[in-house]
Amino acid sequence: MTTRSPRRGTRAIGAGLACVLAIPLGGLGASIAYAADVPAPTAHYDMSHSEDVLLDVSGHGRDAALTGTTEASFVDAAM
Repeated sequence: MTTRSPRRGTRAIGAGLACVLAIPLGGLGASIAYAADVPAPTAHYDMSHSEDVLLDVSGHGRDAALTGTTEASFVDAAM
């Protein structure tokens, strides 16, 4: 007589249920992402700065005030 472990059947049901739920949710998420109208950026900050001003490099002139920073707060990452 062979006995079956009750946990093995539970795992199979759980895995099957996860697959059934993942397929429709994945398709729905893709539809929502493409349906949203995303506005164009109005500022772009690449961490270029001048003293206490973070410079907007988009050309729109929306510079930001920096507070609580010093020149040492920035690290040159150029290679």
